[in-house]
Amino acid sequence: MIIRTKVKTTMALGVFVIIACTAVFAQPSAGEVTGSTARIVQTIEGDDWWLPSYVKLTPYSGYIAGGKWLENRMKFKRFQDGHLHFAGHSRVKWSRINPAEDIYDWELLDKVFGDRTTPPTAGIVFYVQSYSSIRTPPDLPDWVVKKGKVKSLSNGAIAAWDPDCEYQRYFGKMIKAIGERYRDHPRLVAVDMRGLDKLYGEWCWRGSAEDAQEAEAKTGLTPESFRAWGLQYVKDYLEAFKGQEKKLVWQNSENTFIPPRVTEYDYAPASRAIWQFAYENGCGGRDGMPTVWYRYITDGFGENVTEDGYLEFDDDLAPVKNGAMWYTENTEYWLENETWNKTKDRFGPVEYNKHRWFITTMRVLQMRRNWMNVRQNVIEELEAYDPDFLRWVEFSLGKTPQTSPDAWSWLREGYLARWNDYKPVKNFERWLLQRDIEPDGRTVPAAKLDISMLKYNYASGKGYEFHARRTDRATGNTCMYFRADPRFISGDPHKVILKVTYLDGPATKWCVEYAGKRGILQSQAVETAESGKWKTVTFEIPEMEFTGALHGGMDFRIILLGQADITVKLVRLIKP
Repeated sequence: MIIRTKVKTTMALGVFVIIACTAVFAQPSAGEVTGSTARIVQTIEGDDWWLPSYVKLTPYSGYIAGGKWLENRMKFKRFQDGHLHFAGHSRVKWSRINPAEDIYDWELLDKVFGDRTTPPTAGIVFYVQSYSSIRTPPDLPDWVVKKGKVKSLSNGAIAAWDPDCEYQRYFGKMIKAIGERYRDHPRLVAVDMRGLDKLYGEWCWRGSAEDAQEAEAKTGLTPESFRAWGLQYVKDYLEAFKGQEKKLVWQNSENTFIPPRVTEYDYAPASRAIWQFAYENGCGGRDGMPTVWYRYITDGFGENVTEDGYLEFDDDLAPVKNGAMWYTENTEYWLENETWNKTKDRFGPVEYNKHRWFITTMRVLQMRRNWMNVRQNVIEELEAYDPDFLRWVEFSLGKTPQTSPDAWSWLREGYLARWNDYKPVKNFERWLLQRDIEPDGRTVPAAKLDISMLKYNYASGKGYEFHARRTDRATGNTCMYFRADPRFISGDPHKVILKVTYLDGPATKWCVEYAGKRGILQSQAVETAESGKWKTVTFEIPEMEFTGALHGGMDFRIILLGQADITVKLVRLIKP
């Protein structure tokens, strides 16, 4: 047995990993396996983000960022594969590019797409700002207001749905002119389809019950008028960017009204019809707050919580299945040296940033995102904090079950805080499922973490979470069961490597049990000490079947052999 140690300063994330026996980035070879039983080849302290050397970056995936970090990152050999893996984000006002009817000023957008100060291998994500109460001068051209009979609410929001308003006709003409000029530009990565949010022009209509009541009374707002306008809005973009539909990004796939029911009318069905139409016609999507990691549990984002509390994702969701732009803004972190920190610390104290970044990024990958918007100064610091993790993220963005080298399940538990229903939500998973199985596989949450200092309390209804799970020998539950998504790996025996990051203490003994050619087999046993540290042990397994041969149709399990329980965090499965 080869034992190596490595001390890392990162928060250890317990990892249970199955990896193909191939060449690797940095991991030493342990030689060929001669027997049929899994043997231990390496043990280290902390996390292990190892991947096989065959893994490549996914085309049409990466970071939306800017500045020196982007330029330096692009020099790395792994990014020089002929694809766009970086993009800058640009905003242009409608009033700036369309100062008069049928008159267009392309100077600004031409500069954005042809700016030589940006590396030529960086793409462009842009959007047209049609309205925002926090921007000056106005985004909406004066001529549109006058000629288009545009009405506004007392809060400044534009009543684009008004039957007499010609807002959308002029907006559609402008979008089609942009599409004709830029839709086939090689640097175009995505177009955010912005709407009427009164703050940032994002698509969700943020208004109070009073605002909605005013809109209904003065501007003809009904669920049907809202739906008709929204569908036309999407159709205009689809016509403008024909052939590039996957680059069109729908903003927010929850209810477009927040909250969905603000008057006697229910606008949720109308909102659903609009985003479903966008998805069905090839558009991608975006969210903006994974930093509140239980916010987007809705089918519009492919999310669901099962009756027994597991968070699931639908890989058949159209944007994901079609490889459309599917990005998120992982940006809400404020550093101590930033002048705005005291007033813009939106989610929690800066000393919690590193851990929050880790949780949020794992959530981004669990949601199958292929692009991630990051802030340059924050990611520079976080890269120094754990470069191995960041590299693993880069190679993970955009992978499908068929193209990913690994699958994983982070064995955690938080609490859904909706209507004071503090329902437990188990695990962040990506094509590898942990499930509690009778009669011996019911796990309990472990590694409690206080998150009461976080703002937006609905991140967790109880102010704490658990970041691992353990066996419960006292009740006869001595196993943890796992099943691989058959789209990722299935069938006859595969030669794999297994990595388990476990809590080293209390002293106990455990192994991995799985199906092989000769029946049910066990790995070499692991004996824990009492160091209290997280450690990652690596096994080589010459044959493992993924046929659901264990209890509950599961593929393999960790089985306790000693008297004390075993605590595990993340499970990662890497195929050959």
